[in-house]
Amino acid sequence: MLFYLSHMTYYASFFNLFRYLTFRSIGALMSSFFIVFLVGKPFIRWMKNMQKGGAAYSS
Repeated sequence: MLFYLSHMTYYASFFNLFRYLTFRSIGALMSSFFIVFLVGKPFIRWMKNMQKGGAAYSS
């Protein structure tokens, strides 16, 4: 999607940033961290609730 925004450089020069790989990589990194912080704790809590038993391996 960001690549398609780079074609809008005819309207505003700000969209030229989307052509740079480093800018897109940093954007992907920041969005993935945001998703992890948003979904991480509820997902871990849900996985703990789904366990409903002891350890899978006992010696």
